[in-house]
Amino acid sequence: MAKDHCRPTKDEVRLIMNNELSLDIDFEIVIGFLDETSDMLAEINQQFIEWEQNPGNLEIVNSIFRPFHSIKGSAPFFGLHKLKTLAHEMESVLALARKGNLHVTPEAINTLLSGLDEINLIVSRVRNRKAEIEDNSIFDSLVEKIKNLSTEASSSWDDLFGRLTDLKTRLGENEEVKNAINIAIDSIDKISKNFKTNEVSNEKQKENLEKIEEKSLSSPQDNSTAKNAENSAKTMRIKEERLDVFLSYVGELLTVGEMLNQIQRTMALMSTNDKLAYDLQRCLESFHNLSQELQTAIMEIRKVSIKSLTQKVPRLIRDIAAANEKSIEVKITGEEIEIDKSLLELLDAPLTHMARNAADHGIESPEIRKAAGKNPAGKIALSIVESEKFIELYIEDDGAGLNYPAIQKKAEALGLITAGQNLTEKELIDFMFMAGVSTAQKVTDVSGRGVGMDAVKKKIESSGGVISVKTTQGKGTLFGIKVKKSVTTEIISGFIVKADTTCYVIPLDRINDTFKRQEEDVTHILDTDDCISRNGEILPLLTLSKLLGKNQNQLEENQPVVTLCSGETKIALAVDEIVGISKFVLKPIDLVGVETNLLQGGALMGDGTVALVLNTDRLCRNSI
Repeated sequence: MAKDHCRPTKDEVRLIMNNELSLDIDFEIVIGFLDETSDMLAEINQQFIEWEQNPGNLEIVNSIFRPFHSIKGSAPFFGLHKLKTLAHEMESVLALARKGNLHVTPEAINTLLSGLDEINLIVSRVRNRKAEIEDNSIFDSLVEKIKNLSTEASSSWDDLFGRLTDLKTRLGENEEVKNAINIAIDSIDKISKNFKTNEVSNEKQKENLEKIEEKSLSSPQDNSTAKNAENSAKTMRIKEERLDVFLSYVGELLTVGEMLNQIQRTMALMSTNDKLAYDLQRCLESFHNLSQELQTAIMEIRKVSIKSLTQKVPRLIRDIAAANEKSIEVKITGEEIEIDKSLLELLDAPLTHMARNAADHGIESPEIRKAAGKNPAGKIALSIVESEKFIELYIEDDGAGLNYPAIQKKAEALGLITAGQNLTEKELIDFMFMAGVSTAQKVTDVSGRGVGMDAVKKKIESSGGVISVKTTQGKGTLFGIKVKKSVTTEIISGFIVKADTTCYVIPLDRINDTFKRQEEDVTHILDTDDCISRNGEILPLLTLSKLLGKNQNQLEENQPVVTLCSGETKIALAVDEIVGISKFVLKPIDLVGVETNLLQGGALMGDGTVALVLNTDRLCRNSI
């Protein structure tokens, strides 16, 4: 039998776990625990930032406390003792905070965030079949630093009394645990009176208290928790590739539906049996409706909360602000929106770069802002907007705006333009997205190397999205990203058009409108380029047959014209015929010749032939 390279051997598990008890644990179970841990900690970064801004909010503290308590209890079963140790120390500090015995400072939050980062690193290492810790001395130093927060905050006996009293209040009618608490309170009272400095006894009482807290956290008397658990939706984990395979079958169903449509149309022309044709049409309508519902259902399954992407932004901006001695407020709207999972990876790097740029380049120092009559604290707003076909993401800052002189100077230094060349704002913004162009005064861990924004633009545009920038000197900058709701789904709706006698498909989400060409609307520029007036706009007029090297006859009166849009760019495309609208499965194909840059794949037609799909974004860019 061939060795399964995806599954670690027992020796590998021994190396990871470093514990004999864990040798027989199925690694898939370990992965399940790691996934649950990642899920529990997903929102903690943002919650720490919220807690720093609202130190008295005990609800936030409790939300942060629970995951660490759970991890501490489960990690030893998998032999992850370093993880257990770190989670335990984090829990101890948070337990003090729940009693109001922790002074919440930026330094304390920094230490706790470092602990959270290390837990995430441990999860990542174990997932990749590595040992929990790379450097024990660094780990021990971090644990000691976190432990010191507890030492500094704790007033031993008062803390124990406070924790026990709080437990007694919270447990309601649980007489068994309340009796245990009363015994513990009496014991502590006697010890504190006779042995004020006896830390050994104090630690023993803390151990007993932790056991009581363990019981209280799982107590059936916590009605709100039980109710939430009862009402929460049941979930299961499914590998993404399985969903993709299922979705591809849905696409094939749509193709079969188009083939059946073709048969139905042929029968309608040839058959004299009207009832048979009518019954077939009704069956086809039901088939299409069910196929559509199936496609919608599978797309809903693929959706995840965009919060898993945006929740890292406050921490990212906070760290940059702290490193540069800035004060920045972050506001996020639209986090309730769910997006296709494929968009998480697509938007991750662009969002990170834009957030960094806003915090590092956009927001000025408090001194500069104050001198300009601004609030010393800058503001960065992240908003997500969902439309019928697109997801739009915007990051806006109230900083200084883009530094046009610095961008031009950098472009001149790189030889992209000649010195003193007059450039429009749009051209300067375009230079900002070129490799090597950075206006940072110095190279840091955050910026200054001239990489990032060019990669951001390429990644977004390669997926059919657009990136936009609007800036006002002294008032701030708005970066926007607009992408299709799904970049992996290969089911598209499109216009079937003809160039000469060949069918082509234009994606429906790039079509603005259609109209008939009228000679009086056409204008000529430099005797070569045609333009056409449409709804008060002058648009470049291209001819599909000419672009594809086919029949190059002169445009005729009333010839069909399709208005295409990509971002803020619009063009008019004259075609020989508009055949209709349909759904297609987009197929990758090898292209050669003049058509290569104008096409993005093929679509299987109802009659079994393949129509080529136009790359409308590239058409629009090339027309400028």
